[in-house]
Amino acid sequence: MRGLILIFAAVLCLGYVASQEDLEKKYANFDIEAVLQSKRLVTNYVNCLTDKGPCSPEGTDLKKTIPTVLQTLCEKCTKAQTEKAVMVIKRLKKDYPAEWETLMKKWDPQGEYKKKFMEKFPEINE
Repeated sequence: MRGLILIFAAVLCLGYVASQEDLEKKYANFDIEAVLQSKRLVTNYVNCLTDKGPCSPEGTDLKKTIPTVLQTLCEKCTKAQTEKAVMVIKRLKKDYPAEWETLMKKWDPQGEYKKKFMEKFPEINE
């Protein structure tokens, strides 16, 4: 498996861009489960995040957030955000492996974040 990163989980940790408080309020009720249950929505987000399609406002925020989440290992994420992030990663890997691979090629092509995330979040591979 290629590198591990918190792609969709970054939606849950959007405190890295703009005002943390404003974004937390904005995305407090974001239904990540609805996204994960829809192949179409997952595909749309993947296309956005890989520069192959247009982005929704949430996708645009997510795209801005990813570099910081990767660099800091989501250090500002709350426990609840981290738990949701782990759930999202597990679901993407299990239910959308091709899309997960596409995201890895874009955001962690050398696998540099893989070891760091595995050490910090070993439950990702359970």
